[in-house]
Amino acid sequence: MLHGGVAIREILGLGVHFASRISNTSAGPVFGDFVQAAGTVNYLTAEFPFWEPREVRVISRRAIRTFAERHPDAMGPLLHWANATEAVDWKTPGDVRRTFNTADFVGDLTVFDVGGNKYRVIAFVHYRRRAVYIKDVLTHKEYGKGVWRR
Repeated sequence: MLHGGVAIREILGLGVHFASRISNTSAGPVFGDFVQAAGTVNYLTAEFPFWEPREVRVISRRAIRTFAERHPDAMGPLLHWANATEAVDWKTPGDVRRTFNTADFVGDLTVFDVGGNKYRVIAFVHYRRRAVYIKDVLTHKEYGKGVWRR
């Protein structure tokens, strides 16, 4: 809907609105312009830019360091896991399984087997933000007790 050079759009039918200016440039879409393709209108605005990080981030490596203080032999495999995780671009749980075929999905959490099944990294993977939030790092024995599920 156009009114006085301002486009108003309802997003996902949730009653959320925002306005963007429409410029008359022929160089293609820029901030403030709109693009119409396949019957839909997408607005590119400086007020609401679409931003996604480019690489996966492991948050926080402190959990790995803390665990490695108690289990020094775990540092190598855990850093290898963290580096491998940051080198991929996961969009779905299937992508996680292709990278780590022993990963298990328990509710919203992903459990990674690390170091030849000696250690477990329990994490929440946020696919759109490309972030892996470490909830806990445990030995196989600690994991079996199920304390992490609380």
